[in-house]
Amino acid sequence: MKDVEKRNKRPGSNPSKLPSLITISKKIPRNKKRTSIKGHLKTIRQLRSKTTSEGGMHEPGKWLSNIINFLPDATFAINTEGRIIAWNKAAELITGIPSTQVLGKGNYEHAVHFYGKRRPVLADLALKSDEDIEKTYTFITREMGCLIAEPVSPVIMLGQTRYLWAKASLMYDGDGNIIGAIESVRDITERKKIEETLKKKRTDYPDSVERKSRNRTPC
Repeated sequence: MKDVEKRNKRPGSNPSKLPSLITISKKIPRNKKRTSIKGHLKTIRQLRSKTTSEGGMHEPGKWLSNIINFLPDATFAINTEGRIIAWNKAAELITGIPSTQVLGKGNYEHAVHFYGKRRPVLADLALKSDEDIEKTYTFITREMGCLIAEPVSPVIMLGQTRYLWAKASLMYDGDGNIIGAIESVRDITERKKIEETLKKKRTDYPDSVERKSRNRTPC
């Protein structure tokens, strides 16, 4: 994928040693019951500022775990070796897998619990392009440093069929070095059901009109 760029440094890096998250996007499916992404980012910035001023955690895994637990979407992060370094509460709920069971694991362990098999997913694509994996998504777009995609097929999670939407971006340390990638996954099953219902209605409407026309009694 041409638009997946390999970068070792991030321009204009923050001098602090805490990881930097690039997670801004306007193409996220809207859910009025949820706080806006802008609100989540504001919270992250506030916590990051507080952590820095207090000389707090500098270990990426601990810092990330505390931050992403505030996010409503299932979110995980991997380091450059593909090992899971963060797994939030929403990820535990949607997969049924506690963070203690997956943290530190590699070999695409993160993919197993979301997609049912060990293979690169969007976070891995952010780190390294893979044309075969790109084909498993309906589309992949880049916006403000993020990869946004929907898998071609639904997945089975906790015995239920689910449609997913995902967003991933690289993570950097304070010196601008890539330290991994973070991915948020949203369950859009209800939205898909509504879309299918509307699609069916649009398909059935012409047939219904034609039947009524045939059955109409001539004057």
